[in-house]
Amino acid sequence: NSGGKVRGRRFMDEQRTERMGPGHTKTIGGRMELGQINEKTISTALSLTEKSRRKAERLIERYDQAKLPIHERKYMIDGTEQKGLVKRLLSVDIFSEIVDISTGYLVGIPVAINLNKERYQREASLFQKVKDKIVPGSSEKKLDEDSYLLQRYGIINDIDLQNAEVEKYCSIAGYCGRLNYVSGTEIMSKTIKPTECSFFDDAALYLYSMQEVTENTTKEVNYCRAYDSKYMYEFKNDDGGWKLVGLPVEHQFNGIPLVECKNNERANSDAYNSIDLLDQIDRLVSDWASESEQFRLAALIAMGKSKPNENFTKELKEKGAAFLPDGTDMKYLIKEIPYQQILALIKYLREEAFYTTKTPNMRDESFAGNLSGVALEYKFRPFEFKCVTKERYFTAFLRENYRLVCGIMSKFGKGDIAYSAIDFTFTRNYPKNLFEEAQTQSLLDGKVPVKDRLKLCSFISDPDKAAK
Repeated sequence: NSGGKVRGRRFMDEQRTERMGPGHTKTIGGRMELGQINEKTISTALSLTEKSRRKAERLIERYDQAKLPIHERKYMIDGTEQKGLVKRLLSVDIFSEIVDISTGYLVGIPVAINLNKERYQREASLFQKVKDKIVPGSSEKKLDEDSYLLQRYGIINDIDLQNAEVEKYCSIAGYCGRLNYVSGTEIMSKTIKPTECSFFDDAALYLYSMQEVTENTTKEVNYCRAYDSKYMYEFKNDDGGWKLVGLPVEHQFNGIPLVECKNNERANSDAYNSIDLLDQIDRLVSDWASESEQFRLAALIAMGKSKPNENFTKELKEKGAAFLPDGTDMKYLIKEIPYQQILALIKYLREEAFYTTKTPNMRDESFAGNLSGVALEYKFRPFEFKCVTKERYFTAFLRENYRLVCGIMSKFGKGDIAYSAIDFTFTRNYPKNLFEEAQTQSLLDGKVPVKDRLKLCSFISDPDKAAK
């Protein structure tokens, strides 16, 4: 399994598989063709992908700070849990910081989804999709109409918000899905959490649960919708195994309507290689806090030739002070804690967590002040390398999603848009040094063409318009 997808395999009629190392499964049995989804294969498919969904669930809980390994930590001595000790279970939320920095940087500025005019006209001419509408003077009008329909789909589905959700779940768990469906006369889309979806070569599964009410009781019932390239099958698990509900329904899309988006080739999360570092930071901070509180409860010991009398102890409790006989001394019994070394170790582990995930550490002292554009580029370069990969996989996901949407639009008479004519433009949410950019414009004024000079300005979105 890679992420939530069983790679290189179709639904199997047999459960015999051969392990080929971590993350890979080779089919030995026969393969099922499309349309052979049934109760037996659904049960097999869900068992194969159970591990991936549970892993995604744990990562989402980590992001939400809902359930962490540190919260379940126990202090054991010789196999016995010590329950009388001061035990602080604290977490340092670096995981969500890594995810939020990545999401904000890549899609904080919404992905621009527009028709490419030149490619749009060439596609219309090449494939003759709307032969009756291709007449002199009508291409511009049709381009405007299809652009409106494309933007309308994005507006009614809050596609900018959905893209941000998709990127967030990909950063957290490495993958997620988007389900397209027809509601009345509208084409709708929704983001599916990685805990609720699994993907195969020829099908995709969407799991959800509902509370069913009967007279005086409520019961949670699990459902699974399986999609192939033509039909949607709904299964219900009512404590007696998976049962098909009704007949398969034609979903009308030209392909599987539940589309997978991956974070990278192996569908790994952004912080998959730093989980141990993050857990160690939580343990260090928790132990440090516990020892600090234990210091407040330190025992006071009296040392000397003779044992203090009862009045000594009574005066000490009432007045906080007492007369010490000759030859006696008092002090607290405490443990020496190397605070500076612990602090240095926490700082090192934190920096290492950001380094291994190629994420800029925004608390880094070197970010203080007004850095030049070149200095910022060098600090962001490893992060940018990672984001380039994320962008390419995100673009592939968007292209497949819009292939399905454009196909159903054409089927319903809501435009004839060639999905290959759609441009997806990502704009990095990058810190700007506008003073430096203004100086660059002044230095280049009169030395390079106006349009080329204006293209260097991050705050000018349309250099051609600005040049006029």
